[in-house]
Amino acid sequence: MYGTATGVDKDYVFERNEKEELKFRYDYQQTVKELNGIMVANANQGRLEKEWFTNLIDKDVIIISSGSRFYRGPPHSGVVFIPPPIMDRLKAISSETIKETWPNGLIPSGLNSFFGKNEFPRQLGTWRENLEDNQNPGLALRWVAALAEMDPTL
Repeated sequence: MYGTATGVDKDYVFERNEKEELKFRYDYQQTVKELNGIMVANANQGRLEKEWFTNLIDKDVIIISSGSRFYRGPPHSGVVFIPPPIMDRLKAISSETIKETWPNGLIPSGLNSFFGKNEFPRQLGTWRENLEDNQNPGLALRWVAALAEMDPTL
């Protein structure tokens, strides 16, 4: 486990790689809450068991996964599952907060070059307003192809 500052005061993101490590040997949630952090589970192998997935979402853990590897989909076909309380926190961020946090009033350029408005859900309107209108049809096509490979497996 490691913590990295996300840019504002004492916000941290904790990431756990590999499913085996996610069995939580001790209560990470207490540490995460004390640091006003977010736990991210890296499940990029795509081997998600329903009970494991539900348990992490119920603990407000963000899960990143992939349609490649285990599911045989194209490389870089990823997805992020965000628990409802985390979505509520993201929705609550105002344009004013973004302008105060980042000097140019936009999401950092690195994020803008990686994501565009269409990669963020409509529920995150403030985030979408502050992202450039980058078009990435390859991302959408890779995800559609991954879903086609995942369907027979699930």
